[in-house]
Amino acid sequence: MQAFLLLIAPVRADTDFARKMAIIQGLCSERGLDCRLPSVNPAPFDLTNELEVIQDAHRIIADLSYGRPSCYYELGLVEASHKRADLIAATGTETFQHAGHGPIAYFDDLEGYAALVAGLLDS
Repeated sequence: MQAFLLLIAPVRADTDFARKMAIIQGLCSERGLDCRLPSVNPAPFDLTNELEVIQDAHRIIADLSYGRPSCYYELGLVEASHKRADLIAATGTETFQHAGHGPIAYFDDLEGYAALVAGLLDS
């Protein structure tokens, strides 16, 4: 199985969603990583499949911008699976409970987002 990045991120709440996904795809492609991105029109949720994807992920990044409950739910699945996620958020985002991860790294704009994610992928 090819190594892949699992991205947890807000979709409809984020007006920059499409641009961020293009950034992620480009960064992953440059590094030979596949990427699993959130979908605008997701299939029905399958808990068993989601847990398998989490277990198989080479890297997990959770964007907690906008405080979306669905992102915290998915982060909870990551935590329950004893996996680590890199936490990021737009500057000024109010964040809530999370455990077992490092500090949240913040970005100000799309340029900062790209630099932050590139740094995480290269670490």
